[in-house]
Amino acid sequence: MAYSTDSKSAAVRAQLDHPVIDGDGHWLEPVPIFLDYLREVAGPSVAERFVKMATAHIDRGWYDMTPADRLDRRPTRPTWWGEPANTLDRATAMIPKLFYERLDDFGIDFALLYTSLGLFHIANPDEELRRAIARAVNRMNADMFRPYAHRIAPAAVVPVHTPQEAIEEATYAVRELGMKVIMIANHVRRPVPAFARQAADPTQVRHFVDSLAYESPYDYDPLWAKCVELKVAVTAHSGSMGWMGRESVNSFTFNHIGHFAAASHAFAKALILGGVVHRFPSLRFAMLEGGVGWACNLVTDLLGHWEKRNGRAMEAHTRPTNLDKQALKELFTRWGGRRVDELSEPRAPVQVGRGNDGARVPRRARRLRGGARRLGGRATPAVHRPFLLRVRGRRPDDGLGVRPARPSPPAPDLQLRRRPLRRDRHVRGAGGGPRAGRARPDRHRRLPGVRLYQRRAASHRAQPRLLQGDGGGGRGGEGARALIDTVRKWIDEAQCLVALTGAGISTDSGIPDFRGPQGVWTKNPEAEKQSTLQNYVADPEVRKRAWQSRLTSPAWQAQPNDGHRAFVTLEQRGKLDTLITQNIDGLHLKAGSSPDRVIEIHGTMHEVVCLACGERAAMERALARVRAGEEDPSCRTCRGILKSATISFGQGLVEKDLVRAQRAAAECDLMLAVGTKLSVYPIAGVVPVAKRAGARVVILNAEPTEMDELADAVLCGSISGLLPRLVESAACR
Repeated sequence: MAYSTDSKSAAVRAQLDHPVIDGDGHWLEPVPIFLDYLREVAGPSVAERFVKMATAHIDRGWYDMTPADRLDRRPTRPTWWGEPANTLDRATAMIPKLFYERLDDFGIDFALLYTSLGLFHIANPDEELRRAIARAVNRMNADMFRPYAHRIAPAAVVPVHTPQEAIEEATYAVRELGMKVIMIANHVRRPVPAFARQAADPTQVRHFVDSLAYESPYDYDPLWAKCVELKVAVTAHSGSMGWMGRESVNSFTFNHIGHFAAASHAFAKALILGGVVHRFPSLRFAMLEGGVGWACNLVTDLLGHWEKRNGRAMEAHTRPTNLDKQALKELFTRWGGRRVDELSEPRAPVQVGRGNDGARVPRRARRLRGGARRLGGRATPAVHRPFLLRVRGRRPDDGLGVRPARPSPPAPDLQLRRRPLRRDRHVRGAGGGPRAGRARPDRHRRLPGVRLYQRRAASHRAQPRLLQGDGGGGRGGEGARALIDTVRKWIDEAQCLVALTGAGISTDSGIPDFRGPQGVWTKNPEAEKQSTLQNYVADPEVRKRAWQSRLTSPAWQAQPNDGHRAFVTLEQRGKLDTLITQNIDGLHLKAGSSPDRVIEIHGTMHEVVCLACGERAAMERALARVRAGEEDPSCRTCRGILKSATISFGQGLVEKDLVRAQRAAAECDLMLAVGTKLSVYPIAGVVPVAKRAGARVVILNAEPTEMDELADAVLCGSISGLLPRLVESAACR
């Protein structure tokens, strides 16, 4: 050995009967050697930019400020003197051969070795520099530690500013350089879009922490899938210096203590709450330099929140309507004291209104305005019209209940899933009781009066305000014809019509739906695995069965039916603004609908895409390879997994398509939901978006849907038979 001594670490190792693995070793890359690699990768100009940036990175600004200036401008205290000053240790950290020779002295059998240089630049906002630095560091580390690969594995630097750059660098490092470990930053600091658009000075833009796996503007599932394919764990090495609570002006120690754990805590929460560990159960994640205490706290916090905040527990313990208001009043009366007694005294009702508001309230609803009705034992105050329009229901024991309007919908969740975390529905539970209907202004912007109706048992699925018919249903032909005439009139009056279609519109073309009585998944539940990204990526057998299903799909011979052509008619009449389809069969386009009006929100089966490099090609080319004997064809460019260019469960939607669909729904005055059970989210959410914006909602499906109670009209029957009748102009009959 070049250097050896009897160290305490070696003595401890001698007493163990198992190998010791250093999971987070670091070395200090010699900058002159690194610059040679950087010039080779990106050219001299990029190397010069790096030197200039690194020199400016010394943070001289803090040192040039007076203490008063620091308190005024609040710069975070920078670090200093971070490397060892012991000559032998400094040389060991910089020379691979000496590092290798001293492993026994350290008591280490195998070391996973992480970068220092790449750690500081993995989040560089300059994309060209960021990617060039990562590539140069990876080449240098692979070359310099290759002779010692039996005991040292350098970790590849993988920038994650976008999933695509991460996939490209991880694939290169593992397949081209032979590296076995990858290191990512566990977050990206991004500008808040609204502030970035308004800011005149880019340096003053507010930023947020994107933890990659939850509420990220990007879908990182393709990266996790690529890691599974490459058979590498994801190791994350990032800090949180400068985050809220770690912004001391004067103390590096104040900012430094616990900052690795804080960043790992956020990343781990995102992985769990974002469902990544559920969708990719074989993928392993490692959070470095944070200890384990934070992880123990996170586990107990997650369990505690689940026990207290799951749906059943909240229904039992926090639902406001569980309160016995009479008993609560008695407790306040007995124990509240003088101030509570004063509040209990009757007071004159407060009159709120503008002009002669009562003149526009129907007679039967005027009894709601003031009067002698009681609310929780007190006189009910007069209610202004906007409050009346929010009435949701009342119960025999609580008088009239006035609840606040729903908040605005949150930003769209881009991940395809079967059921929403929270359904936006108008009916809660199966109990009866008078309810107020949704109020909507007419075309002259006049608000109708409040209407109360009796909600019947949920099993009947009958809709007050709604008519249901299929040409021969329970209401008879007369009722169905009247309903069709009504909907036809609504279409004639519509200025902006948006449609959402599902598998049901294509069943008359010979393509079975998924969840109907004869649906593909109803008859063969195992087939659903082929539409789940996690199973598709992890199991070659699932992929082989999927390719055989694609090969024999009836969609290849299917032709558009009258239902598809009805939307062409709507477009020709100038009524159709946007056609959102969950279908992947392309029959709307084949029928003649304009491509610029059609949003194929779940993709298309007519193309194939590589999950690794993103290259797309015609599906027929891949199917030809399957017919020639390839059971699971891979990408010809990078050998990655091929998949139809459709959105699977667990896979993110295309953000711009979902945003476009949400915007169209919010701006329409008539929403048609055709051939869909409205159970696949997030796209099913466009229906309540349209409803909240004041649009009429018409549902046409062979079976009841998740949102029948939300609709203004529900028609049950053959889509290819009913839809053409609806789109005919009333003036033509």
